[in-house]
Amino acid sequence: MTWSLRLLDLPDDADERAIKRAYAAKLKTTRPDEDPEGFQRLHEAYQAALAWARSGPHDNEDAWDDEDAQWEGGDDDRGETHESFMPDAPVRMPPHAAAHEETVSPGTQTAAQAVEDDRLETASEDAVVFDHDMFFDTCFRLALDGAEGELRRWLDAQPILWSLAHKAQIGHWLLHAMHHRQPPMAPSRFDLLMDYFGLVDLRTGYDAYYIQRLRHRLQVAWELKTTQLRALAERTADEGTSVTSAVRQVRRILHDLSRPFDWPRSLLSALMPMYPTAVRRFLYRLALGRLDDLPPPIDPAQVAFWDAASDRSRLTRERLAVVGTRVAVYAALATLLYFGLAVLIGQGDPSIGAESLGAIPLAGVALLSALAMAAAWSLWTGYGLFSAWQAREEDPDEPRPMLRRFTIPVLLAVALAIVWTRPDGWLGAAGGMLLMVAALAAWARHRERSGPPLGRHLGYWRVFVLFVIVRTIGGEAGWMNDAGMFAAIAGLALFIWAKDLWRQRRDAQAD
Repeated sequence: MTWSLRLLDLPDDADERAIKRAYAAKLKTTRPDEDPEGFQRLHEAYQAALAWARSGPHDNEDAWDDEDAQWEGGDDDRGETHESFMPDAPVRMPPHAAAHEETVSPGTQTAAQAVEDDRLETASEDAVVFDHDMFFDTCFRLALDGAEGELRRWLDAQPILWSLAHKAQIGHWLLHAMHHRQPPMAPSRFDLLMDYFGLVDLRTGYDAYYIQRLRHRLQVAWELKTTQLRALAERTADEGTSVTSAVRQVRRILHDLSRPFDWPRSLLSALMPMYPTAVRRFLYRLALGRLDDLPPPIDPAQVAFWDAASDRSRLTRERLAVVGTRVAVYAALATLLYFGLAVLIGQGDPSIGAESLGAIPLAGVALLSALAMAAAWSLWTGYGLFSAWQAREEDPDEPRPMLRRFTIPVLLAVALAIVWTRPDGWLGAAGGMLLMVAALAAWARHRERSGPPLGRHLGYWRVFVLFVIVRTIGGEAGWMNDAGMFAAIAGLALFIWAKDLWRQRRDAQAD
């Protein structure tokens, strides 16, 4: 009897199946993390026993005694090829993992890799039936609901993970399952799994950016699953916002995003001013700019609606629907307010109240209110589209670059000509409004392309207040009138436009 069969407690006529069963039984008491030397000797005995069984009838015992001595020395350079361990159902590895996976041929396989391959082959074939779905379900459940340390203890107790080579393979599948299932997981539990399976090691070839995005996605799923409103509010609210109001707003936003999408309820929620903008800001901050990363219970149809309804850079069906609903509802409210004032003034007699307010029909009030709000929205939207067009980065393939580049100074010149030639009446008011639009567009152009025009602490509201103060003092002293103030505004806007143009040219030459 060879030393390998004696170590495995097997007779001389043991076949391969018996050797594998005996080896799997020994693995239960000889773990590599507790007795590495014993495990190494057990593996050498296993390899020698397999070689004994595969060599056929054994008539020359002395020859095999010499072979046993060679096996005891621990040198395994035979390069035997073993079966690959695979789960019960085919699982495709992540693309980035497959791209970096190294193929080791039997002739160049290291001794450690051969040890692990043979060990897992035996354990999986005869002792362990690896159900990868059950493994992942249990792993994700413990990561979500398990007590502190329970997930690590469970992983340590899995015989299938005692093999380093197949532990790495299961790590591939685990990462793939995380990507598709998106299980809710706290960051600490995600880091534990990545460290346990060696997925954060740069030498494994995994994309660190992919790992971090997956970590963030599962963290968001965990915060939504466990209703971590405070954590969500702290990561998505504006700086300086009170925690209480931020949590209240997050609760409402999540309520809207989690229900199935339907137009009436979504349009009703969008009636509140600035609410669509708040929802869009919440979504982009939560998903770090990628809305396709948002997990359930957030409804993708809700995400698409709020993103389109609050996008000021373009006219969308959702945005027009929100504006139309607001105009109709606000006009109706204005009509009710007018009617209430009429009743109040008339002391209960609507006819007297209507005479006191000019006897304007209610239908006329509603129509005038709707037209005024539609006109105001059109002007604001037009300015938003114009400023967004001006704030775009320089594009060498733009068909008419000079048109966008010199629109602002042309508008400033036209506005000044109107204000100076026709200062009174509606034409003068239109010239002043055109001047303000061109000046604000110049400010927005510089801010988006080159940074704050006059420094971080001097915004356009402070500049506006400064102009009002100068105009008031200058008017009292007699050295500044309205035309002079408009000229000063145009000069400042022209300076900001020229400064941005010079910076863009300088950066283009530097590149």
